[in-house]
Amino acid sequence: MEKLFNIQLPDELKTLLGETNGTNDSNGCPLIWSTEQIIRENLNLGERIEGTYILFNNLLLVADAENGNMFGIIRTTDESRLPFL
Repeated sequence: MEKLFNIQLPDELKTLLGETNGTNDSNGCPLIWSTEQIIRENLNLGERIEGTYILFNNLLLVADAENGNMFGIIRTTDESRLPFL
């Protein structure tokens, strides 16, 4: 995934995905998507945001709230990786 999206994942996210491949809440809704879903959602992102005024080039989505809100990390080359809410 890091090579595919040209990003260095935070160690915490790599560990979580390595141990659980995503995680769900008590209702079975994903809190953090699986590796496969992260890849799928990010590859298909362009189809959903056509015509939007926001650039998503530097964002890797990793979860959603099932109400249209999506969560991700900002792609950066330095050590300060901030969450995007």
